[in-house]
Amino acid sequence: MYKLDHFLFLLKIMKGAQKMLNLIHDFKNEMADQFNKEFLFSENDLPISEYVVLAMKEFEAVENIDILSYEVIMDPDEVDINEHSININYKKKSGVFDIPKYKYLSTNRCGEIKFKIRVHTNLNERIITKKILIPIEYEGFYTLNNKRWKTLWQLVDASTYSQRGKITLKSRMPIIIYQHKKRPLMDVHGEIVEHCNYSYALNSRVRRGASRGASRVKTKFINPLMIFTVKIGLKRSIDFFGLNGVIEIVDFEDALKYEEKNQYPDTDIWRYFNINKVLFRVNRQLEEEVKFVGSFTAMMYNLANSDFPVTYENLNDRTYWTCRIGYIGSIKSKNLMTFLEKGKTTIYMVERLLDAVTKMNLRLPEIFKSNIYYILRWMIMDFDSLKNRNNLDINNKRIRKNEYIVMSSLGKKISENINKIIEKKSKSKLNTMDTLLEMFNFGSDIIINGMRNINDLVKSDELTNDMTFLQDLAFSCKGPNLIPKRVRYKLP
Repeated sequence: MYKLDHFLFLLKIMKGAQKMLNLIHDFKNEMADQFNKEFLFSENDLPISEYVVLAMKEFEAVENIDILSYEVIMDPDEVDINEHSININYKKKSGVFDIPKYKYLSTNRCGEIKFKIRVHTNLNERIITKKILIPIEYEGFYTLNNKRWKTLWQLVDASTYSQRGKITLKSRMPIIIYQHKKRPLMDVHGEIVEHCNYSYALNSRVRRGASRGASRVKTKFINPLMIFTVKIGLKRSIDFFGLNGVIEIVDFEDALKYEEKNQYPDTDIWRYFNINKVLFRVNRQLEEEVKFVGSFTAMMYNLANSDFPVTYENLNDRTYWTCRIGYIGSIKSKNLMTFLEKGKTTIYMVERLLDAVTKMNLRLPEIFKSNIYYILRWMIMDFDSLKNRNNLDINNKRIRKNEYIVMSSLGKKISENINKIIEKKSKSKLNTMDTLLEMFNFGSDIIINGMRNINDLVKSDELTNDMTFLQDLAFSCKGPNLIPKRVRYKLP
């Protein structure tokens, strides 16, 4: 009798529990308003297709390439995987490619984007179609080769990171600004002052002999003020940095008069310097009290050159400054125009350093990231604050997911190809059709293959239940495009 009563009691409890389970959805959860559904399901992250379009539009940095149109196909039934199993050689003049016909046993849930691209030279023009295979996310997972894959959030730096004596901004190529401390400057009276100076470091690859390796990285140090003078001249560069009235270039007639008499007016207010044959002056009080004014004075002072002096005639001559940039790191020649093409190529490369994704992610007002010139000005003027920024502070970090899926594979390949084409242009002075078409000779499944190589961020699904929220909230500090290990865990 006792056992029967006990059984009936347990049965009553179970029925009550079942009734509670049936009604539990009617109870209001006080924490429901704090549930961040957008973050859990990555709803605020840009779709992979948009990152692919942004990456492919980087090809337009080369003046011979135009993206005419594109079509996004997200229905896997409309995608022929066989078309993505071969690497199409776009240099074939016939434009006919043999596509194998296989029926794959493994399941891939993929879409594709078709790009219509115009490639043209002075003599020829071709319209090609480039297809890019993209993975399709369903309920937070990707299906590739009969496996479900889960992507983790990646924690990366929001803008720049600092190393000894320099700051670096990750973009199509690293944008690096060096600071050189205590550079001596001599004014017209022989008085020596010391100020910090800045230089821009442009990395390029130089081929070597077969026995010594394929290539090496060569760094070219450029006075950043020269980059601005090529674009707008020296006087407007002073205005661009907001130093109008603080630093002034003395007129030619006044400079002759001052030098003949060896008398310079208002020396208690102004300090006078020479750039070869050009005289300029800087407000003495601001030079001593404001660090950036002294640094800009040092950049102007170091524009001097003994082989090709700065004069009043070439002061705002963009061709002269272009040749001066080409002169850096070149074999010496008495003819300045010898360096014109190399200077144009350097400026062409500098103006294409900033890519669309970096520009989009920078936490700056739009006006301060309009182009590379605004970015360089920001890095120079805010160098000290950027240098002292704590790389471990969570406020200086950002998270990403779809971005690294695309940019670590497709984005990286496009950047490499663009850099190659720019270097070839400097040597041949003309991009041939075959050289341009070679840029598109990469597999259309480059993103899918790239996902399999990011083991730190793309994980195979090993869960045996539907409690995926732990994986949805998981993040990693490893993966592509992070700051170097030697500075990742060090304070500036």
